[in-house]
Amino acid sequence: MPRPVYNLGMMKRGLILFAVVSVLASWILGAAAWALKDTLGQFSGLVMLPLIAIPFLMAYVAHRVTGATGNPFRGLVWGNTSWYFAAWLLGLLAGLLVIVVTFGLKLATFDLAMTDYIAMVISAAEKRGQPMPSAATGALSIGGWVTLAIAPTLGPWFGAAMGSLSTLPWFGWFGRRLLVWGRSSTTLWLMLLFMLSSVAGGFVENPAMGEMPLWLRLVLMAVQGFALVPAMLWVFLRTRSAVITALAQASYQAAFAAVMPIMSDANVLFAPSAGLLVALGALLAGIALWVWKDPGGKDLAVAGVAFDGTPLTPEQLAEVNGDSPQPAPA
Repeated sequence: MPRPVYNLGMMKRGLILFAVVSVLASWILGAAAWALKDTLGQFSGLVMLPLIAIPFLMAYVAHRVTGATGNPFRGLVWGNTSWYFAAWLLGLLAGLLVIVVTFGLKLATFDLAMTDYIAMVISAAEKRGQPMPSAATGALSIGGWVTLAIAPTLGPWFGAAMGSLSTLPWFGWFGRRLLVWGRSSTTLWLMLLFMLSSVAGGFVENPAMGEMPLWLRLVLMAVQGFALVPAMLWVFLRTRSAVITALAQASYQAAFAAVMPIMSDANVLFAPSAGLLVALGALLAGIALWVWKDPGGKDLAVAGVAFDGTPLTPEQLAEVNGDSPQPAPA
């Protein structure tokens, strides 16, 4: 079997191209959503939809730019099915722990009548010019209980289906190639780039954020973006699956979506104090996973290094890390 040919310079250019275009696209679309919020109203967030496809497309483009061939995501989609339940449960338990701390610190209390939640929904409807009749209160209450039941059970699976379109290029292509320079470097670069790209989410109007100023929304979104990386990277390296990684993230977020209707302040999880607590919970969960067990991943295939698309063996990866790459083909 022929040895794969390495060209780290070409791979670096592909990584830079992917990162720059993906981050700039998030900022451009975020700024567009902000500029069009008065024109499009509740639909301004739809301007961000292309971000689902742009990193995915850029992974293919950058893959070809590096000279690599074959499927850039080979073997890193579904993973072992035994991990799906574990990832779903892990995300929910981490989210539940943060919720318990939120109540313990008295940042919120239980509101089984859903008074604040219903008020938030009605207020959001009025801002859209769609006032709701008083008779709708009962239906909103039922909807709140349905959310409480469905968000943690079905929600994560739908969230994973969408989220994997992001985890596949960011972890399955970009992060996998960064592993050539070590897992610590990979973690730091992903945290930085997730922070920069997540900032754009603060431009989108969110009723749950109330009257929070724009600069504070940007800060919260940035912090929550980079805080998720250690846990997500651990799950990805451990499971070799972009879908399972998206499922763990969606499960963590679903725990908060489920409990919002029965909190005394439906906005509390998006307020500065609790919002930072949500980010801290994700970060601590990631640190705990890395301390608890090495996720492996040192032998993960780095197909972008090989022009013929051949995954690297552990020995070949060590050779690249030792700064002894073979010359590129003429």
